[in-house]
Amino acid sequence: MKRKNLIITAVVVFIAILLSAVALAKLTPKEASRDISLTIAQGPPPAKIDRPAGKRGGPPGKMRQHPGQKGQGKEEALMMSLMTKEQIEKFEKWLKINDPDKYREIQDLKLARPELYLRVVSEGIRHMSFLEMMKKKDPKIYARLMSEMKLDGKMIKLAKEFRESKDEKRKKEIKSELTQTLNQIFDIRSKNRAREVNEMSKKIEELKQMLKKRKDNKKLIVEKKLKELTGQMEGLEW
Repeated sequence: MKRKNLIITAVVVFIAILLSAVALAKLTPKEASRDISLTIAQGPPPAKIDRPAGKRGGPPGKMRQHPGQKGQGKEEALMMSLMTKEQIEKFEKWLKINDPDKYREIQDLKLARPELYLRVVSEGIRHMSFLEMMKKKDPKIYARLMSEMKLDGKMIKLAKEFRESKDEKRKKEIKSELTQTLNQIFDIRSKNRAREVNEMSKKIEELKQMLKKRKDNKKLIVEKKLKELTGQMEGLEW
C-alpha cells in the first residue's frame, strides 16, 4: 500500500513540475519588464489565502511586492515564508546538475517574473525532496523518475526549437529526435504503469482474502461487537 501511494504521489508531483516547465518554455526576453530582486521572508505563513488558486505553473497575475510592503499578495507571501534561503540554494544547485537548461531559465525568472519564479522553485523543492526520499526507499523507481524527468525536459526543448526554427532540414532532424525521445518516454511510463497494475493486483488479492476471512468469521465478529455495545466487554480488554 505504501509503495502504491508513493507511485501515485510521484505522478502528481511530476505533473505539477511539468506544467511549470511548460510555462517556462513560453517565456521571452520581452517579459523582463521590472528589476525586482528576490528576498526570502521569515515567520509563520498567513492563515488563509483569499486569491483563488490558478493552474500550477501558469502565468501569474499582477506582479506582487515583497513582504512588509503595501499590497503584498498573500499567495506570494505564503510561498516565500515556507522557503528558506538554504532550501532555495540547495534546489538551484541540484537543478544546475540535473537540468542545466531549466536552471538558466529560472535564473532569468528572478528578475523577469518573480512570482512565477517562486511558484517554480516552490514546486521544485517539493519535487527534489520527494526524489531524495524515493532514492532511499526505492532506487529503481527513483532511476525511472529521473530518466523521465530528463527526457521530458528534452522533449519540451526540442518542441520549442522545432516551432522557432525556419530551417526545414533542421526541423526534419528535430522531428526525428523528438519522435525518438517520445518513444523513450512512452517505454518508461509503460513500465511505471505495469508496476502500478502489479501493486494494485496484489492489493486486490489481499482485500479478497480479508473479505473471505471476515465472511467465514461473521458470527464471531457480530458477537464481539454486540458485547462491546452492551458493555459485556468491560474489563476484558487486553
